[in-house]
Amino acid sequence: MIAKQDFLTIVTAFFIHGLTSFLMKKLTVLSAAFFSFNAWAHIDCLVGDYINAQGENIFSVTEQHHSGILTNTKTGEQITLNMLKEKQISSLWKQMHWAARSAQGAECAADKKLKNVVCEISDTNVEPKFNYHSNIYLNEKGELMLVRQKN
Repeated sequence: MIAKQDFLTIVTAFFIHGLTSFLMKKLTVLSAAFFSFNAWAHIDCLVGDYINAQGENIFSVTEQHHSGILTNTKTGEQITLNMLKEKQISSLWKQMHWAARSAQGAECAADKKLKNVVCEISDTNVEPKFNYHSNIYLNEKGELMLVRQKN
């Protein structure tokens, strides 16, 4: 026969285990919702029409289902973009030999092969190649284009 205290200990353990399991499931769902909203919120900062130094429309970025679509204004080509993680941005900066500090706070989206990259730069005075531009575009040829969002 189980003593009353042992019975209460077992019931309490089952209750705590059930409650913990329930809370962990809710936390997992909330975390997934937060991160997917977070990715969507970031692509929003890149949405708009982009022009070059001569004022010509080069491309536009629109949002679509938590990702972005880059549309080349001249050719009509559309490329799906996804937000880059901090580690991917750092890796890109190293590959391009840009000042690592200029990657801090950068928001970038790229295609799967990282051949078309659009970034919004926070600290525009760190990397001389950015020439104080807050937006950059790296095309499939690896050419850096200084662009700005059209107002």
